[in-house]
Amino acid sequence: MGRPIVFLAGTMCNERVWESVISKLDSTNPVICKYLGSYPNWQQEIECLLEDLPDKFNLVGFSLGGIASLAILSLFPERIEQLVLVSSTALSDPEASQSQRRALLKKAENSGDMTELAMMQVSDIDKKNIGSEGRQLLLDMAGCLSVEQYACQTELACTRQDTRTALSESGIPTHLVFGSEDNACGEDKQMLIKEVCSTAETYKVEGAGHWLPVSHPEAVARIISRIVDE
Repeated sequence: MGRPIVFLAGTMCNERVWESVISKLDSTNPVICKYLGSYPNWQQEIECLLEDLPDKFNLVGFSLGGIASLAILSLFPERIEQLVLVSSTALSDPEASQSQRRALLKKAENSGDMTELAMMQVSDIDKKNIGSEGRQLLLDMAGCLSVEQYACQTELACTRQDTRTALSESGIPTHLVFGSEDNACGEDKQMLIKEVCSTAETYKVEGAGHWLPVSHPEAVARIISRIVDE
């Protein structure tokens, strides 16, 4: 049995975002899923995530979960065997993006209804790719999220650091999985990582947007299975 695979969910997600991927893994490695939003700062959030994890593991993060994975790498690189970033980035958050995030948080605080925000951040290509079942999953996950958790996730996203230097210095095998139609974390963002990280490999999923674990679970599972079995 190989090292455990730790899956980290993204913004407005819980462990269910990985269900279809995990069900399609061709691997006997133990699986652990975690979600984000316990604390509004990275130090406490990472300590919370790590407190019951094994000493070393393969780490897979989607979107904000990928950013959390890079935060773990920056603080505790010795814990990570291999790193897989799905639809994610190693860049800090631009001011314009921070403003948009805080505006959405204000809307959530005023309404108290997370489901009304669920589809606002989903592109047309993703809506098409995930279908009605995928859209219902996103609504269900949002409905399970408290405004307080979303506030923590928002603060984490806004205060993320540029982790490219830490990644390049770590020497950890890094795998960048992205959709060809992802406007948030597409090929341009991945190339900025690959330029400085000699251990990085890219995996483009053609026709996919941002929500790869929901829209293309077979492709994501196939990539992860191959990586952890090497």
